[in-house]
Amino acid sequence: MSTNDMAVMQLMQQLPTDKQQLFMMQYTSVKKDSTAGVLLSLLLGGLGVHHFYMGNPGLGVVYLLFSWTGIPMILGIVEAFIMPSRVASYNLAKANEILATLGVSV
Repeated sequence: MSTNDMAVMQLMQQLPTDKQQLFMMQYTSVKKDSTAGVLLSLLLGGLGVHHFYMGNPGLGVVYLLFSWTGIPMILGIVEAFIMPSRVASYNLAKANEILATLGVSV
């Protein structure tokens, strides 16, 4: 279990028992996988697909527009190394958003 998963579990412990299942259902539907993010960045990073996956369509379009230059491909390879921490922070932010909607302050 990663440190991010442990942090999410600690946040979930703040919820009453009846809301924990609701939290997990919502969280599993929005969380991203770091392996998928890294693979998208390596294989399709030149087209900006990893940015679309992470919910940044504006940056994905910029990568797509400049894909003919080859620069986004290089950036995609570099971003593959950053992707696990980016996915972890995204997942933690989504967990905090769900907790806020369930009435738990973080």
